Amino acid sequence: MELAQTTPAIGVMTILKSLPEGKEAPFLINREGYIRNQASLANGRFPDREYSVNRKGTKVVASWKRRELCKE
Repeated sequence: MELAQTTPAIGVMTILKSLPEGKEAPFLINREGYIRNQASLANGRFPDREYSVNRKGTKVVASWKRRELCKE
């Protein structure tokens, strides 16, 4: 699994937004806090998606699944 790399033009939010549903984007574990923060912001920005961040060995992976919207 190749690590997701950010550049000045491609930030974490762009990577999270373009991630296909159910796929994982791996990052270096030392960026875990920042990745969790960005996933939290993404949850607010994209209400139909539920982002999660998990540790997998020496990496941290971000993914999302479609959120069930409340029907009233």
